Amino acid sequence: MKYLFVLISCLCIDTVFAQSKPNIILIMADDMGNGEFGFTSSGTQLFSTPTIDSLRAGGMYFSAFYTQPSCTPSRISFMSGKYCHRHGFANWYVFASEDRGIPDTVQTVAEYLKEAGYVTSLFGKWHLGANKVSQSPLKQGFDYFFGNLQANCDYYDKSHWGVTDLTENGNRYVDTTTYYTELLTDKALNWMNTAVQDTTCPFFMYMAYTSPHANSYFELQAPAERVAEAPASFNSNAKIQWAMDKIMDEQINRIWTRVRELGIDSNTIIIVTSDNGAILERGSNYPFSGAKGAIKDGGNHVPMIWYQPGVIAANSTYDTLAHMIDLLPTIVQGIGNKATDFTDGLNLYPSMMGLAAKPVNRYLILHLDNYRMWGIRKWGYTLLNNGSSPIANNTSLSENKLLFNVWTDVGQTTDLSVSLPEVVSSLEGIIDSRMSEFRDKEHTGTWSEDIYSPLPLYYGQQSFYYNMDFIYYLLNQPR
Repeated sequence: MKYLFVLISCLCIDTVFAQSKPNIILIMADDMGNGEFGFTSSGTQLFSTPTIDSLRAGGMYFSAFYTQPSCTPSRISFMSGKYCHRHGFANWYVFASEDRGIPDTVQTVAEYLKEAGYVTSLFGKWHLGANKVSQSPLKQGFDYFFGNLQANCDYYDKSHWGVTDLTENGNRYVDTTTYYTELLTDKALNWMNTAVQDTTCPFFMYMAYTSPHANSYFELQAPAERVAEAPASFNSNAKIQWAMDKIMDEQINRIWTRVRELGIDSNTIIIVTSDNGAILERGSNYPFSGAKGAIKDGGNHVPMIWYQPGVIAANSTYDTLAHMIDLLPTIVQGIGNKATDFTDGLNLYPSMMGLAAKPVNRYLILHLDNYRMWGIRKWGYTLLNNGSSPIANNTSLSENKLLFNVWTDVGQTTDLSVSLPEVVSSLEGIIDSRMSEFRDKEHTGTWSEDIYSPLPLYYGQQSFYYNMDFIYYLLNQPR
C-alpha cells in the first residue's frame, strides 16, 4: 500500500486497548470568520456551510471559544496546549525568511498521541517554521505530512512567492492544476483508507486547510463557476471567499462521508474550528466587531464544534470560556491518558460530559504583545489595549484601555472603563503579572520591527528563494 511505510511506525503496545480509543480528525479553517459558519450567521450573512452545520447539530458547539488573532500564534497554542507567548510567538506569524519556528522543547499534540498508540498525519498548512530540520512536522510527531510549510500558497500551482511550497513527507510534490482544497482532501481520503485497513492503531488526522486564506500575492482564488454561485449582493472578494468556504464545506463532507463508509463514525471525534477571524470586506465576523490581527472578538472569537456521537450530546452548547490551548489537554486526557500539567490549557472533557463543573471563573489571555497590544477576558468582561502606541521602555501598561461587557454588548461598542474602574484594575493586574512571566520568552530579533509591514521581509531578503531546496533536503533526512 502507498502509505504502508508510514503506518508500520505505529506501535500498538496493547492492541485491544488501542482499538477502543477514538480516531480523531481535527479540521482547521484559515481566516474563516464567525459569520461564515451557516449556523452562526442567523441567515443574515448568506454564507452556506451545510456540512459544518450538520456536525454542529450532531455535536457540541463551543459558543465562547477563542483563538489568537493570527495564524502562527493560534497554531502553536493548539500544538502545545500553552499560550503562544511562552514560545515567543505573541506577534503575527513566521515569515519565510526567518529561522523561527516551533521550539524543540514543545511536546506536540501529535507526539502525545503517538505515545498513546496513534498513527498521525497532517494535511495542509504547517506555518510553524521551515528553516530547521527540527521544525518539520515529521520531527514533531507526525508520521505523514502532505502540505505547505509557509503561510499560504497558490491554490493551483502551489507556489509561495513564486516558489513551489508543496511537500509530501519531505519530498517536493508537483501539482499545478488541482484546486488545493480538493487535493488535500484527495490525499487525506487515501491516507484514511490505509490507516483503517492496514493497521489496528487509532489515527489522528489534522486537516489544516488554507481556505479561505489568500495566496501569497493577497489574492483569493476559487473556480469561476463556483464564484458565480455566490450572492449577488456580495462584493467581488466576498464572492470568492463565499466560494472558498463552500468548497471547503464540501470537502469536509467528503471526509465525514468516508468516515461513515469505513464504519468508524461511532468511534471517531471530528473537531472543526478556525485559526482566527476573517479579514473585513471579504469575510464575515458577524455579530462581532474587529477582524484578523485585531483584539476585538472579530479577530479571535470563532466557533468550535466537537462531534462525537454517542458520547457528546447532539445539538448541545458549551457556553463557558474555552481557548485553542484547551484542545490538546482535552484531546489527550479525553482518550484516557493520565493527567498532565499543561500549564495553560484545561481538560474540558469532564465538563463537556457533565461529570464536572465548568471552569466559570477562569480568564483568557486574548493577546499579549509586550505592552503594545493586549487583551483579556474574564466572565463577560473584555479589557483591551488598542495598541496605538507602545509605552516607552515597556515599563508600564498603556493608557489606551477599553472595557466591554460582551454578554450585553456583543459588538463591543460601549466602553465601560470609566464607569467600572474596579473591573479594569482587577483585569489589568492579571495582565501585568502575566506580562512579566512571558517577557523573557519574547523573540527580540529585528523581525518585530517589521511586524506591521511584512513586505520588506520578502522583497528585501531573498533567503526563501534559495533556501527551499535546502528545506526539502532537511525534511527528507531520516527521522
